[in-house]
Amino acid sequence: MSQSDDLLLCPITLELFKDPVLAQDGHTYERQAIVEWIQKKGRSPITDQPLSLEHLYPNHAIKKAVDHFENTMKSKKYQYVLGVDVKKKAARPLFQSFGKTIFYAEWLPTKKNRPEIILLKIDGARSKKEASFYVDLSRHPHIVRTYGIVHEENDDEDDENNAVMLLQEHAPMGSLYDVLQERRKAPNENILIEIFLQILDAMIFLAFNNVVHADLACRNVLVFRLDENDPENIIVKITDFGLSRHSQLYSLAPSAKKTILNIIPTRYVAPEILSVNTTPDDYTEKSDVFSMGVLIWEAYSRCAIPWAKITDDNDVARRVVNGERLLKPKHCSESYWSIICKTWSKSPKDRPTFAELRRFLTQQYYETTPQPFNIENNTNFYESYNTTKQEYQGATSGNNYSTQLDTNDEIMHNPTNTSIDIVIKNCKMRNLANSRDNCVLLTTGSFNPVHPLHFQNLVRVRDFLENEHQPRWNVLAGYISPTHDSYVHSKLGDPAWIPAKDRCRLCEEAIQHEGPGLSSWIAVSRGECEWEDGFIDFDAVTENFRDFLNSTLVGAGTLFKYPLRVVYVCGLDHYNKCSHVENIEKQKNMSSAIVYRTGCNEQQISRSSKTSGIIYIPLIKERSKLVDVSSTEIRQYFQNPGGNKTNIDRSIYPNVRKYMSEKYRKK
Repeated sequence: MSQSDDLLLCPITLELFKDPVLAQDGHTYERQAIVEWIQKKGRSPITDQPLSLEHLYPNHAIKKAVDHFENTMKSKKYQYVLGVDVKKKAARPLFQSFGKTIFYAEWLPTKKNRPEIILLKIDGARSKKEASFYVDLSRHPHIVRTYGIVHEENDDEDDENNAVMLLQEHAPMGSLYDVLQERRKAPNENILIEIFLQILDAMIFLAFNNVVHADLACRNVLVFRLDENDPENIIVKITDFGLSRHSQLYSLAPSAKKTILNIIPTRYVAPEILSVNTTPDDYTEKSDVFSMGVLIWEAYSRCAIPWAKITDDNDVARRVVNGERLLKPKHCSESYWSIICKTWSKSPKDRPTFAELRRFLTQQYYETTPQPFNIENNTNFYESYNTTKQEYQGATSGNNYSTQLDTNDEIMHNPTNTSIDIVIKNCKMRNLANSRDNCVLLTTGSFNPVHPLHFQNLVRVRDFLENEHQPRWNVLAGYISPTHDSYVHSKLGDPAWIPAKDRCRLCEEAIQHEGPGLSSWIAVSRGECEWEDGFIDFDAVTENFRDFLNSTLVGAGTLFKYPLRVVYVCGLDHYNKCSHVENIEKQKNMSSAIVYRTGCNEQQISRSSKTSGIIYIPLIKERSKLVDVSSTEIRQYFQNPGGNKTNIDRSIYPNVRKYMSEKYRKK
């Protein structure tokens, strides 16, 4: 790795500094990046000399320069004038295609302490958003950074040739298309998978911001660093998103003579986009997922043209609409090919989301390049488990983290009733052993058989914490904890109550029914329902669960360096009935996530909207996809059949339907 030419960029992340520190090798790094590097490798990424965490010092000069640059951009509202604030380095463009031109650019009046930049000119287009929107949308490590919008000095909005000019960071290696085309053979598969995962990270972020790329291809992925000896050093970023006739970001300029917005990349898009009756609603995350599959095929094929033997784009469109798909590239393994094929399902609803696709790839990568954490061979595992009644050491900024369990009780959770294999596996897959931001979700209080909304709540919380929450947390697993029989029986009585062993089994079967998208990270914890001393309330269960995970997996000789946070997940109605939820926030390494339906009793949130740490997460599109029927209503329907059976059938799993029918038939 070499020192970046831009003094304001960290040489590891190639991002603008936020917290620059000077290391023993004389170079400046982003604090979090160099801390993780030292913890993992112990040597300088530039000079290869030994480094230590004790000798990292704030670089106030660089911090001051970055703050000045950021404040200057903000004062200009991220809008610049060509010839005044920036200039083209040369009249000849760096790159030009139909409706799009790229120029080398330079800051004015001086380029000192300024990053390298280019001008991206999009002919025949106008911006729909404020300049700050485009800037904020690019604040992601795998999206090309936009610094603002550039205007001509005498900009005339009625000019029929008007265009949008974006000021963006410069990618020194060009596009992924250029890089792969120049090679004699495709990179190793692990290199490609790392590239795909970075692209997926960016696409997950865009999808959460309701932005459709509409032109996902290797030519629109820029390469900032390619290290074939260490895939973790690779940095790629996506660009040119939102350039379509139904764009959320740009509109057609009046009397535009040429524009890329009207171009459909036929060989890359989903069948619904090729239909003669295409509408704006057809441009979705799932249409981008289809294009992602083509991008993956393209990269494996060293950027060969999709459908190269077919010269007529109309013929390509006809074949894709009729269900024909690209053939497996020579260097693509069968296991990854089966995942790619999922992205090309004819129906959008049958394609994975970007988050699901990322999990499929990482799970496969983990299975094909295993780095197992073998509990049976780790003597510290059971030693640490046997000392859970004692104080244990965590590492949060060098402080001791301790908890004292009741010495008269045994710990509720253990490796027998709560499998931690999922936590270990996902940590290894995502290389998160040294992260400070790892967490596990827990939802308790399940009286009734599981139904899709139980899982949807966990999925929504996970996606929010990993993509929208600041700082972002890494969700390694989600656990469903059925309530103890003694409490369920006292509440529901005979014959309504359902034994915990059946509730656990039905839940485990439903997880498997949903497939790898859920089974790769969601599991059932039996600790609460099998507790020999009877019912324990949810706050104590959550605290006990936290102690089990941290005493088992955190510390010297185990997997994690820093404590795991447990996030208790519940609905707004439960929160408003139970003051204990707020008590969870007062505990070390515990948080509460409250999910609520948008437009439904949102005023209730004000009861403790100022409570520190409470995380409120709205359910919008998630609820629109599923019938809002509670698990209690499902149970009551089978007790007294009648009403709208269609809603019930749409809200339960086949195994639950069979179990409930048989149970209440015997009544």
